[in-house]
Amino acid sequence: MLIIKYWPLCLAATDAYGMDMEQLPSLSAHRPRFVFVTPSHQFPLGGTMPIQRRLQLIRYAREADCYIVEDDYDSEFRYETASYQQAKWLSDLHTPSIDQLALGVFIEEGHLEKYVNRVKKLYKKRRQCLIDALQLAFGDGMRIWGEAAGLHIVAAFPTVHFTPDVLAALELAGVRVYPVEEHAIVKGNHTDKIILGYGNTNEAQIEEGVERIRAVLTRR
Repeated sequence: MLIIKYWPLCLAATDAYGMDMEQLPSLSAHRPRFVFVTPSHQFPLGGTMPIQRRLQLIRYAREADCYIVEDDYDSEFRYETASYQQAKWLSDLHTPSIDQLALGVFIEEGHLEKYVNRVKKLYKKRRQCLIDALQLAFGDGMRIWGEAAGLHIVAAFPTVHFTPDVLAALELAGVRVYPVEEHAIVKGNHTDKIILGYGNTNEAQIEEGVERIRAVLTRR
């Protein structure tokens, strides 16, 4: 007989710097088996976990005797840090040997590095275009979260609540945005924030999109 044991799920709140260590469960009440984090670029708020919190998390894991699982899903796309080299070992019994050899040659000949450097410059330019357009359109009426990495930023509008009516009006104007609230487990704390991606849009489209957002929000 196969017996599967399900472990309870505990949630920790996040802020502009990722997981809040003070929100981890007390070890006197609960000892987790795993702590799942996205330290390089938390989705959707975009925070990067500082070294102090990472050290806190390591101490917590040691005391709890648990594993830390990191999901660095887009850590290659960083724009405001010094250059560094990251070593990573990959093991997957299901990956064909020919594919691995081809990828190895691709990396050894420098094609991957060239590609990452090329698209990093492209995305950095688009990111700055989006930030500039938002600041020009909204000034102090908007705050940007998570602009230093990844392929999206979060724009917070303190006087706006992105209700279904507002989202529908934006889509009618030809702009589809994604509310942070949809990704929040505890509802009600992020109704003023939207996710804005810039990976598949050019600068003219970014500027036009921001102008359409401004036109909708100023009418409400």
